Amino acid sequence: MRKSLRPGISGAALAAGIAVLTVAGPVSAAQSASGPSAAEPSAPANWSANWPAWRGPTANGVSTETGLPVRFDPDANGLWKTATPGEGHSSPVVWDQLVFVSAAIAGDPIPGREPPVHIRNGEVYLHGGSTAGDLHHTLLALAYDARTGREVWRRTVHDGPVYDNRYRSNTYASLTAIADGERVYFSFGNQGLFAFTLDGDPLWATDLGDFGVWGLGHGINPVLYGETLILVHDNDDGEGSRIFGVDRSSGEIAWSTERHARKGWATPALLPVGGMTQLFVPGYHFLGAYDAGNGVELWRTAPFEDSAPVHTPVHQPLGDGRLVFVSTGYPGKEMRALEVLPGVEPRVRWTYERGTGYLPSALLYQGILFFLSDGGVITALDPEDGSLHFQARPTNPGRYNSSPVGYEGQVLIGSLEGDLTVFRAEAEFEIVAESSLPEAIWASPAIAGGILFVRGVDHLYAFRGPGAGETTPPQ
Repeated sequence: MRKSLRPGISGAALAAGIAVLTVAGPVSAAQSASGPSAAEPSAPANWSANWPAWRGPTANGVSTETGLPVRFDPDANGLWKTATPGEGHSSPVVWDQLVFVSAAIAGDPIPGREPPVHIRNGEVYLHGGSTAGDLHHTLLALAYDARTGREVWRRTVHDGPVYDNRYRSNTYASLTAIADGERVYFSFGNQGLFAFTLDGDPLWATDLGDFGVWGLGHGINPVLYGETLILVHDNDDGEGSRIFGVDRSSGEIAWSTERHARKGWATPALLPVGGMTQLFVPGYHFLGAYDAGNGVELWRTAPFEDSAPVHTPVHQPLGDGRLVFVSTGYPGKEMRALEVLPGVEPRVRWTYERGTGYLPSALLYQGILFFLSDGGVITALDPEDGSLHFQARPTNPGRYNSSPVGYEGQVLIGSLEGDLTVFRAEAEFEIVAESSLPEAIWASPAIAGGILFVRGVDHLYAFRGPGAGETTPPQ
């Protein structure tokens, strides 16, 4: 079920109450551009010096910083630990001295409130794990001091009913923010896209319309390309699905592209192909590529039949300009490498049919492709031919939903049991260090300014590396 865009007002109206949403009607890709988009835009100043979005400045989970910790003990090398309100799986993002996350606080049931009816394979569909769509919710945008953990500002972006259910282990604050040095942007899916100054002043809010998520909640993070925030809103069984390009200064829709794609949860990837940045967006049984500047669809793969990677699209694609790696962890487990060249239909170079988890995206680091199963089996492949380097487990068994990060020739993973394992990013498995926190880890870590940030279900942590100075008392 999908409704049309709702018009409204923007800007100063937010300061009075915040939750007034605004946009003009949709602009099609054909209207916004008739051919290839303009020259490649540059990233915002200091983009690479921060951790401005999910999986960092290069959106691949890799940091080039040094002197970072490998052990995570709040009492020994914890810089600070601060409680976060409500619930949320959004990962921390960092700009300069600010750390941004989102949160959702559930309230009482709303009499008469019912979520929308969903259609799957032509029939009415209700997932057994769908919940919370009848509750009052308060949605928060939050900023913390990266040096002390002090809450700098808190803004309520929504206070009332939510459009749809979510899955019982999902949250209404699972999408990660983006910061660009001028503003920070928070997406809450059906509840809107919100922009603030870094000081927390409201700038604009945009409503991209209601779209069905099969009552399972959101998982597609926005990405930034030049002056445009790109958001994928796939809808239930595919009818009315769209990709939106939103002007980051005004919140107005710059372009939108209709695509028939059933609901997914995979964050798109901006990857270079022949000197041009393409937007790679997984869908059920296909991978589509779009001009990142105007949303024009360039190609999509033929259906992958029943063994499709991206059968359930959750993992973000990865690539190096020659190969693009796409995967799925449900219902089957499959990783594929596609050869992608300008003007040529993508070709599958290799397929590996085991080891992928349901939620964690892969990590391409030090010339090795790493990925995790739900139960913590680490697989390392040669990205050129898909040959196996190793499969191994951390010492403590666990369940894994967050995506790994790579730094200083090592890989960090975190589990729902609170275990953090660092192992060498090499062809032979070797554990460097293991630590434990007293709470589950759903979010992916962030790295900036010599500090490694970890969000647990109840607290946000900051850890320093060896010789980084005295520990600041927990906040």
